[in-house]
Amino acid sequence: METRGAIGSVESDGRLALHVSCQGVHIMRRILATQIFNVEENQILVTCDDVGGGFGMKIFLFPEYVCVLFATKKLGRPVKWISERSEAFLCDSHGRDHVSNLKLAVDDNAKILGLKVSTTANLGAYLSNFGPFVPTDAGVSMLVGCYAIPTAYVEVKGVFTNTAPVDAYRGAGRPEAIYAIERLLDVAAYDLGITPAEIRKRNFISGSAMPFETVLGSNYDSGEFEKNLDDALEAANWNDFESRRKKAKRMENF
Repeated sequence: METRGAIGSVESDGRLALHVSCQGVHIMRRILATQIFNVEENQILVTCDDVGGGFGMKIFLFPEYVCVLFATKKLGRPVKWISERSEAFLCDSHGRDHVSNLKLAVDDNAKILGLKVSTTANLGAYLSNFGPFVPTDAGVSMLVGCYAIPTAYVEVKGVFTNTAPVDAYRGAGRPEAIYAIERLLDVAAYDLGITPAEIRKRNFISGSAMPFETVLGSNYDSGEFEKNLDDALEAANWNDFESRRKKAKRMENF
Protein backbone atom coordinates (compact mmCIF):
# COMPACT_ATOMS: atom_id res chain seq x y z
CA MET A 1 0.00 0.00 0.00
CA GLU A 2 1.00 3.67 0.17
CA THR A 3 4.26 4.19 2.03
CA ARG A 4 4.74 6.75 4.79
CA GLY A 5 5.73 10.31 4.02
CA ALA A 6 6.02 13.71 5.68
CA ILE A 7 6.69 17.38 4.93
CA GLY A 8 8.04 19.67 7.61
CA SER A 9 7.80 23.45 7.46
CA VAL A 10 7.67 26.57 9.62
CA GLU A 11 4.43 28.59 9.64
CA SER A 12 4.46 32.38 9.33
CA ASP A 13 3.66 32.63 13.04
CA GLY A 14 6.68 30.49 13.93
CA ARG A 15 4.87 27.23 14.59
CA LEU A 16 6.44 24.00 13.41
CA ALA A 17 4.16 22.27 10.91
CA LEU A 18 4.14 18.61 9.97
CA HIS A 19 2.07 17.45 7.00
CA VAL A 20 2.01 13.69 7.27
CA SER A 21 0.18 10.59 6.11
CA CYS A 22 -1.15 9.42 9.46
CA GLN A 23 -4.21 8.18 11.34
CA GLY A 24 -4.02 10.38 14.43
CA VAL A 25 -2.96 14.01 14.16
CA HIS A 26 -3.88 14.92 17.75
CA ILE A 27 -1.88 12.25 19.54
CA MET A 28 1.04 12.90 17.18
CA ARG A 29 0.96 16.61 17.98
CA ARG A 30 0.78 15.88 21.71
CA ILE A 31 3.84 13.63 21.64
CA LEU A 32 5.83 16.04 19.47
CA ALA A 33 5.04 18.97 21.76
CA THR A 34 5.37 17.37 25.18
CA GLN A 35 8.01 14.70 24.64
CA ILE A 36 10.18 15.95 21.76
CA PHE A 37 10.24 19.74 21.46
CA ASN A 38 9.05 20.66 24.97
CA VAL A 39 6.62 23.34 23.82
CA GLU A 40 2.90 23.99 24.19
CA GLU A 41 0.71 21.88 21.92
CA ASN A 42 -0.53 24.97 20.09
CA GLN A 43 3.06 25.57 18.91
CA ILE A 44 2.93 22.42 16.76
CA LEU A 45 0.65 21.99 13.74
CA VAL A 46 0.02 18.49 12.38
CA THR A 47 -2.16 18.06 9.28
CA CYS A 48 -3.16 15.11 7.14
CA ASP A 49 -5.02 14.69 3.86
CA ASP A 50 -5.58 11.30 2.24
CA VAL A 51 -3.93 8.55 4.26
CA GLY A 52 -4.04 5.63 1.85
CA GLY A 53 -3.44 2.26 3.48
CA GLY A 54 -2.93 2.52 7.20
CA PHE A 55 -4.61 -0.26 9.22
CA GLY A 56 -3.30 1.10 12.52
CA MET A 57 0.35 1.26 11.49
CA LYS A 58 0.14 4.96 10.58
CA ILE A 59 -1.16 6.08 13.98
CA PHE A 60 2.30 6.27 15.47
CA LEU A 61 5.04 8.86 15.63
CA PHE A 62 7.94 7.37 13.67
CA PRO A 63 11.52 8.68 14.04
CA GLU A 64 11.57 10.03 10.49
CA TYR A 65 8.82 12.54 11.29
CA VAL A 66 10.87 13.93 14.16
CA CYS A 67 13.94 14.15 11.92
CA VAL A 68 11.94 16.06 9.29
CA LEU A 69 10.90 18.68 11.85
CA PHE A 70 14.38 18.99 13.33
CA ALA A 71 15.81 19.47 9.83
CA THR A 72 13.14 22.05 9.04
CA LYS A 73 13.92 23.95 12.22
CA LYS A 74 17.66 23.80 11.59
CA LEU A 75 17.57 24.74 7.89
CA GLY A 76 14.71 27.20 8.04
CA ARG A 77 12.99 25.77 4.97
CA PRO A 78 10.57 22.93 4.13
CA VAL A 79 11.92 19.39 4.20
CA LYS A 80 10.21 16.40 2.59
CA TRP A 81 10.74 12.70 3.22
CA ILE A 82 9.07 9.74 1.49
CA SER A 83 9.68 6.14 2.51
CA GLU A 84 10.83 3.78 -0.20
CA ARG A 85 9.21 0.38 -0.40
CA SER A 86 12.33 -1.39 0.85
CA GLU A 87 12.45 0.98 3.82
CA ALA A 88 8.83 0.19 4.64
CA PHE A 89 9.54 -3.51 4.99
CA LEU A 90 12.37 -2.80 7.41
CA CYS A 91 11.14 0.20 9.38
CA ASP A 92 7.34 0.19 9.49
CA SER A 93 5.74 -1.41 12.53
CA HIS A 94 4.87 -5.06 12.10
CA GLY A 95 1.74 -6.69 13.43
CA ARG A 96 2.41 -9.59 15.79
CA ASP A 97 4.85 -12.35 16.71
CA HIS A 98 3.69 -14.57 19.56
CA VAL A 99 4.63 -17.98 20.87
CA SER A 100 1.76 -19.17 23.06
CA ASN A 101 1.08 -22.24 25.16
CA LEU A 102 -2.55 -22.81 26.11
CA LYS A 103 -4.29 -25.28 28.38
CA LEU A 104 -8.04 -25.83 28.65
CA ALA A 105 -9.82 -27.68 31.46
CA VAL A 106 -13.19 -29.23 30.56
CA ASP A 107 -15.57 -31.57 32.36
CA ASP A 108 -17.20 -34.74 31.03
CA ASN A 109 -19.96 -32.67 29.42
CA ALA A 110 -17.46 -30.53 27.50
CA LYS A 111 -18.14 -27.52 29.70
CA ILE A 112 -15.06 -25.36 30.08
CA LEU A 113 -13.78 -25.07 33.64
CA GLY A 114 -10.72 -22.93 33.10
CA LEU A 115 -8.15 -21.51 30.69
CA LYS A 116 -4.41 -21.03 31.18
CA VAL A 117 -2.30 -19.08 28.70
CA SER A 118 1.42 -18.32 28.62
CA THR A 119 2.60 -16.06 25.80
CA THR A 120 6.01 -14.77 24.78
CA ALA A 121 5.47 -11.64 22.69
CA ASN A 122 8.23 -10.37 20.41
CA LEU A 123 8.34 -6.57 20.62
CA GLY A 124 11.12 -6.16 18.06
CA ALA A 125 14.43 -4.38 18.45
CA TYR A 126 13.00 -1.47 20.45
CA LEU A 127 9.71 -0.21 21.86
CA SER A 128 7.22 1.42 19.54
CA ASN A 129 4.38 3.67 20.68
CA PHE A 130 1.87 1.07 21.86
CA GLY A 131 3.97 -2.07 21.47
CA PRO A 132 3.53 -3.46 25.01
CA PHE A 133 -0.20 -2.65 25.01
CA VAL A 134 -1.03 -4.91 22.07
CA PRO A 135 -0.24 -8.37 23.53
CA THR A 136 -1.30 -7.38 27.06
CA ASP A 137 -4.32 -5.13 27.58
CA ALA A 138 -5.62 -5.36 24.01
CA GLY A 139 -5.11 -9.09 23.48
CA VAL A 140 -5.59 -10.58 26.93
CA SER A 141 -9.11 -9.22 27.37
CA MET A 142 -10.24 -11.13 24.26
CA LEU A 143 -8.72 -14.52 25.09
CA VAL A 144 -11.98 -16.01 26.38
CA GLY A 145 -13.79 -14.96 23.21
CA CYS A 146 -17.57 -15.31 23.38
CA TYR A 147 -17.49 -18.20 25.85
CA ALA A 148 -18.62 -18.37 29.48
CA ILE A 149 -15.27 -19.44 30.89
CA PRO A 150 -15.35 -19.12 34.70
CA THR A 151 -11.60 -19.04 35.40
CA ALA A 152 -8.58 -17.83 33.44
CA TYR A 153 -4.90 -17.26 34.12
CA VAL A 154 -2.82 -15.37 31.56
CA GLU A 155 0.89 -14.58 31.57
CA VAL A 156 2.50 -12.42 28.87
CA LYS A 157 6.23 -11.80 28.60
CA GLY A 158 7.49 -9.14 26.21
CA VAL A 159 10.95 -9.71 24.73
CA PHE A 160 13.31 -7.66 22.59
CA THR A 161 14.81 -9.27 19.49
CA ASN A 162 16.71 -8.13 16.40
CA THR A 163 13.52 -7.83 14.32
CA ALA A 164 11.28 -4.94 13.26
CA PRO A 165 9.27 -3.24 16.02
CA VAL A 166 5.76 -4.54 16.64
CA ASP A 167 2.72 -2.37 17.22
CA ALA A 168 -1.01 -2.08 16.52
CA TYR A 169 -1.62 -3.36 13.00
CA ARG A 170 -4.79 -5.00 11.67
CA GLY A 171 -6.57 -5.92 14.88
CA ALA A 172 -3.95 -5.04 17.48
CA GLY A 173 -3.83 -8.10 19.71
CA ARG A 174 -7.41 -9.25 19.21
CA PRO A 175 -7.03 -11.51 16.14
CA GLU A 176 -4.26 -13.59 17.72
CA ALA A 177 -6.28 -13.92 20.94
CA ILE A 178 -9.38 -15.09 19.06
CA TYR A 179 -7.31 -17.48 16.96
CA ALA A 180 -5.82 -18.98 20.12
CA ILE A 181 -9.12 -19.75 21.87
CA GLU A 182 -10.88 -20.94 18.71
CA ARG A 183 -8.01 -23.24 17.75
CA LEU A 184 -7.96 -24.59 21.30
CA LEU A 185 -11.67 -25.38 21.13
CA ASP A 186 -11.15 -27.31 17.89
CA VAL A 187 -8.47 -29.43 19.57
CA ALA A 188 -10.67 -30.00 22.61
CA ALA A 189 -13.61 -31.06 20.43
CA TYR A 190 -11.42 -33.58 18.62
CA ASP A 191 -10.12 -35.02 21.91
CA LEU A 192 -13.65 -35.27 23.31
CA GLY A 193 -15.08 -36.86 20.18
CA ILE A 194 -17.66 -34.14 19.51
CA THR A 195 -18.03 -31.63 16.70
CA PRO A 196 -16.41 -28.20 16.83
CA ALA A 197 -19.89 -26.68 16.65
CA GLU A 198 -21.13 -28.69 19.63
CA ILE A 199 -18.36 -27.68 22.01
CA ARG A 200 -18.97 -24.05 21.13
CA LYS A 201 -22.72 -24.31 21.70
CA ARG A 202 -22.16 -25.82 25.13
CA ASN A 203 -19.96 -22.91 26.17
CA PHE A 204 -21.36 -19.83 24.47
CA ILE A 205 -22.40 -16.90 26.64
CA SER A 206 -26.20 -17.05 26.41
CA GLY A 207 -28.26 -14.14 25.22
CA SER A 208 -30.22 -14.20 28.47
CA ALA A 209 -26.99 -13.53 30.40
CA MET A 210 -26.47 -10.16 28.72
CA PRO A 211 -25.03 -7.74 29.68
CA PHE A 212 -22.09 -9.97 30.57
CA GLU A 213 -18.60 -9.29 31.92
CA THR A 214 -16.05 -11.97 31.12
CA VAL A 215 -13.53 -13.22 33.63
CA LEU A 216 -10.87 -11.17 31.80
CA GLY A 217 -12.82 -7.94 31.94
CA SER A 218 -14.53 -7.60 28.55
CA ASN A 219 -18.10 -6.30 28.71
CA TYR A 220 -20.69 -7.57 26.22
CA ASP A 221 -23.96 -5.65 26.03
CA SER A 222 -25.67 -8.09 23.66
CA GLY A 223 -25.11 -11.21 21.59
CA GLU A 224 -26.89 -14.28 20.23
CA PHE A 225 -23.82 -16.39 19.56
CA GLU A 226 -25.52 -19.78 19.19
CA LYS A 227 -28.01 -18.35 16.69
CA ASN A 228 -25.15 -16.70 14.80
CA LEU A 229 -23.37 -20.06 14.57
CA ASP A 230 -26.53 -21.88 13.45
CA ASP A 231 -27.13 -19.29 10.74
CA ALA A 232 -23.53 -19.62 9.54
CA LEU A 233 -23.70 -23.42 9.47
CA GLU A 234 -26.92 -23.30 7.47
CA ALA A 235 -25.59 -20.72 5.03
CA ALA A 236 -22.46 -22.82 4.48
CA ASN A 237 -24.46 -26.05 4.10
CA TRP A 238 -22.15 -27.46 6.75
CA ASN A 239 -24.08 -30.70 7.28
CA ASP A 240 -23.21 -31.68 3.72
CA PHE A 241 -19.55 -30.68 3.99
CA GLU A 242 -18.09 -34.17 4.37
CA SER A 243 -19.90 -35.55 1.33
CA ARG A 244 -18.84 -32.52 -0.72
CA ARG A 245 -15.25 -32.95 0.41
CA LYS A 246 -15.23 -36.63 -0.58
CA LYS A 247 -16.77 -35.79 -3.94
CA ALA A 248 -14.21 -33.05 -4.57
CA LYS A 249 -11.39 -35.41 -3.64
CA ARG A 250 -12.64 -37.99 -6.13
CA MET A 251 -12.73 -35.28 -8.79
CA GLU A 252 -9.19 -34.16 -7.84
CA ASN A 253 -10.46 -30.68 -7.04
CA PHE A 254 -9.41 -30.85 -3.38
